[in-house]
Amino acid sequence: MATHGRSDLECRKRPWTVRSGCAVRPRLADCAHHDVSHQPFDLFGLRQVWLHLLGRTYTEIGFRTPGPYRYVRHPLYVGWLLVFWSAPVMTSAHLVFAIATTLYILVAIQFEERDLVRFHREYAEYRRRMPMILPVGSSKRREGTKARQATAKQAG
Repeated sequence: MATHGRSDLECRKRPWTVRSGCAVRPRLADCAHHDVSHQPFDLFGLRQVWLHLLGRTYTEIGFRTPGPYRYVRHPLYVGWLLVFWSAPVMTSAHLVFAIATTLYILVAIQFEERDLVRFHREYAEYRRRMPMILPVGSSKRREGTKARQATAKQAG
């Protein structure tokens, strides 16, 4: 059993500390990462090379919002924030680390979204209706979702 620097007795008294550090947190990030990496070959240029070798024309994949992207704009960052903040024992060093990485992620999101709006025009609408980190939206977002669902039911 991995104890992550804690005594074996402490881990037996509080077994959730080991599980929260070993099993739960990495799974959340993996779940979000799976949807991000739906086309990793396109990201690294491998798809373009493969299509060229096959003699096919490159077509853009387009903007998609699969899985957890239906609830928040940045599910991978949500997973990482849960990893940073869900420490069984929050030391002062870990607190400083969690605060610093949270600030870094919040700043990085601003740069990332600026580029996403520039390259995917439909991202502006997605950003308007979808919460950034916490899967709770404003009343405007909820009303917009209800209106879209009602329209979809009438059309279908």
